[in-house]
Amino acid sequence: MTVIWNGAYDSFDGIKEKITEYPNVYDGNHNIHDEAHTMRKTGRWKLLEDNLEPNTKNKILEFGGDVGYCFLAHEKDYHLDYHIVETTICAKQGFYLIPAHVDWYDYMPKLNDVDIFYSRESIQYVEDWGRTISELINNCSPSKIIWEHTPLGDMKTFYTIQHYCDNKLPWCFINFKEFNTHLQKNGYKLTHKHHEPYNYVNRFQNIPTEYHIDGVLDLVYERE
Repeated sequence: MTVIWNGAYDSFDGIKEKITEYPNVYDGNHNIHDEAHTMRKTGRWKLLEDNLEPNTKNKILEFGGDVGYCFLAHEKDYHLDYHIVETTICAKQGFYLIPAHVDWYDYMPKLNDVDIFYSRESIQYVEDWGRTISELINNCSPSKIIWEHTPLGDMKTFYTIQHYCDNKLPWCFINFKEFNTHLQKNGYKLTHKHHEPYNYVNRFQNIPTEYHIDGVLDLVYERE
């Protein structure tokens, strides 16, 4: 599967290509429980696991959780009170597949006593990411905010199109300093930062060099 990012724009409104709907993430042709555990073995959710408490309840709000893979991979090893924010399509699929164990939303809910807000490579699909983060903090005020495998860098924030599985999806590459400042202003301090190299440039088309990015970031913020 080849993923390509095409064009650099100041906003999603400026994108000239026709955007398609986010695809269904579950086609019914595989066992999501087995797939979830296979994904965990690759270290996919290591940063979250490092911050989970093994002997007490963990109240988690996951942003962009697909149909619940992360929950399924950890439900037997941790005591989880789990909530997922997703697109309407994904939330409906997830509710159908695991209705009794996860609360599903297609909006940012108001929740009390959230221990961890967790998001892996999802905030870039949101145009007004700053407003989304502010809404999260105002509605939930989580103790920790974890961003894993997130496309943040030193370049200017820009918008593009991701060609993925025959779909064209809006995508935002976010300037890290801008992102970090927004979280700090909302009362959160950065306690962990890890850079993971990722060769986006070989998959960039019609994107000037000043927008190039060389990897993704794993971040943990704690409420001050």
